[in-house]
Amino acid sequence: MIRFWNEFPFLRYTLFLAAGVLLYIELGPLIDKATALLLTSIFFLLTLLFRFAISPRTFYEKSYWLIVFVFPFFSLLGFLRTVQVDEFRDPRHFQNFEFEAYLATVIEPDVYTKKSIKTVLEVQGIWTGDSLRPAVGQLIHYRPQSMDSLKLIYGDQVMIKGQPQALSEPANPGEFNYKRFLSFSQIYHQQFTRDPILLVGHKPSNALIAQAYLWREKLTQLLKTNIHREQSYQIAKALILGQKDELQDEVSAAYAAAGAMHVLAVSGLHVGIVYGIFWLVLKRFQRKRWVRYASAALLVLILWAFALLTGLSPSVMRAATMFSAIIIAQAIARKTNIYNVLSISAFILIMANPYILVSVGFQLSYLAVVGIVYLQPLIKKWWMPPNRLIGYFWELTAVSLAAQIATAPVSMHYFHQFPVYFLVSNLIVIPAAGLILYGGVLMILFQGVPLITTAVGWCIDTTIWLVNVVVFWVESLPMSLLTDIYLSITNTYFLYFFIIFFILFWQRKSFNWLIACALSLFILIGQRAYELWRYNEREKLVIYHVNGATALDHFNEGKLSTWLSDELLLDRDRQVFHIRPNRIRHGMNGVNLSNSLLPISEGLFRVGDRFVGMISDLPSTVPENPVPVDILIIQDRGLDDLSDLLPYFEVNTLIFDGTNPSWYVDQLLAEDGAYPFEVISVHESGAIALTF
Repeated sequence: MIRFWNEFPFLRYTLFLAAGVLLYIELGPLIDKATALLLTSIFFLLTLLFRFAISPRTFYEKSYWLIVFVFPFFSLLGFLRTVQVDEFRDPRHFQNFEFEAYLATVIEPDVYTKKSIKTVLEVQGIWTGDSLRPAVGQLIHYRPQSMDSLKLIYGDQVMIKGQPQALSEPANPGEFNYKRFLSFSQIYHQQFTRDPILLVGHKPSNALIAQAYLWREKLTQLLKTNIHREQSYQIAKALILGQKDELQDEVSAAYAAAGAMHVLAVSGLHVGIVYGIFWLVLKRFQRKRWVRYASAALLVLILWAFALLTGLSPSVMRAATMFSAIIIAQAIARKTNIYNVLSISAFILIMANPYILVSVGFQLSYLAVVGIVYLQPLIKKWWMPPNRLIGYFWELTAVSLAAQIATAPVSMHYFHQFPVYFLVSNLIVIPAAGLILYGGVLMILFQGVPLITTAVGWCIDTTIWLVNVVVFWVESLPMSLLTDIYLSITNTYFLYFFIIFFILFWQRKSFNWLIACALSLFILIGQRAYELWRYNEREKLVIYHVNGATALDHFNEGKLSTWLSDELLLDRDRQVFHIRPNRIRHGMNGVNLSNSLLPISEGLFRVGDRFVGMISDLPSTVPENPVPVDILIIQDRGLDDLSDLLPYFEVNTLIFDGTNPSWYVDQLLAEDGAYPFEVISVHESGAIALTF
């Protein structure tokens, strides 16, 4: 243990810093900012006191000093830093006031979605009717595409009418928590508006970021001019500049199925290639100390310029920070330990933005690097290739396999899928990505020479076209993508335990590690079996909340029957977002393209021993006696008044589904009257699960 702590000192600090951050994120402000600052200061002073009161050897070798003073200090530091950056609890946040309009600065420029234009804004002040009052907070603003004459860029200041609305919780079981996801970026509100937006000025909060957006726009035009195939241009823009806003859905799906999606997200691979390009040039000038320092400073500057240009994603910042530490260590002739370098880079990034810790990109990036560093040398020893060419591809295979082993559990937890042929596609895609990025650097360096940019653009275009041929072929292979995989967070932990214990058994050949490995697998299988039993132990009817559509799932004895309105049957994306998560938790297929829950007569279903009716209008004739129905679903504003139902149906539960606007349901429920049935609206309650 002592040797472990001494070899990787920064790892322990980073782990406890992360623990403090997670404590705040999961449990909230257990203590206020002032108390957190006081406790952090006390433990810092106590740490310094004991560090200088006793010998360094005693301090570092006696682990109880670390437990009593050092570890609490770093945990409190992480907690305090998260308190500091959390704008939601700032008394100046705009959510705490009523106002007519607000002044905001654009911090992420316009992005075109399918139906609207999306812009991220940072509020500077609120207009209360007679004065502009300072305020803070961020929001996402949407406006219709008909208002595209107004082009908003980073730093634009705008005045907008209205008050933003708080983001909603997930409306369906297992649905992606978009509210929580945005909260990690300090965004808690959104606004949809058709009112004119008043552009009042241009005042970027960060001149470097503003310049990076201008460079990025200029380089985007450079790529568009010289790369003529539309798909090739989209992929080049994503790979070189980190911009995926124009990427076609079919291209994203193909790269995901082939296990090559990581290439389209600028990451450590890309930073490493940029580092390699410029290191080859600068390593010749390393003899004199001042030249070594100057070239190191230039190389660090180039890496961070690239990171800034591509949008400062977590994986890019991790790689840029890590390579910066390596470059500095080389310049001062110090040996580096990769695990310490990784820990230092994580520590710096968490201190800069504690919420980066829960970013999927951050988690996958660090897991991939740790997997490559630790597992790739072990995998490489499995086979000794006969020549250098085969050896290169074998090393590439070992890297891909190591990264996939390290990231697969987290990837399956978040994305519910696994690419089967990732090794095949990565043998082509990763070398090609290097060539494309080399070409991109050449285009940037020689952008003033049309002959060179045209030739390089043709090479990039052709290379991407050939890569796409391979990627789409891999996607077309049988079982190329395993989908509808469900791993809960505890399943993910135990899958990692299984992998770690298996690797330790493989290395040390100890029977104890084999027992630990088998126990982890047993618990993992038992957990999932229990979850499936718990979800399927009772017959269940789920009416989902999907705006503008009707969606029903009937779960019974491990079987699924479903009924979706026509527009939802044809909309795979909305099924994936709203309905699929609940189905895969039950062990069912996530997407259905046809209905299996069929009516016994028009608008009437039998679900178990219950009768479920579905109407969008009242029948044309009144029956002699009201028709008994256990559950009646109202569609498309099918009622003018709740009392209108009484002559037609004898209802136990009345449900308004997602085809009814919330204002319409509120209007009906606002009418006075007592009715012999329960009334539920999916707009108020979210998805409704009825167990029989």
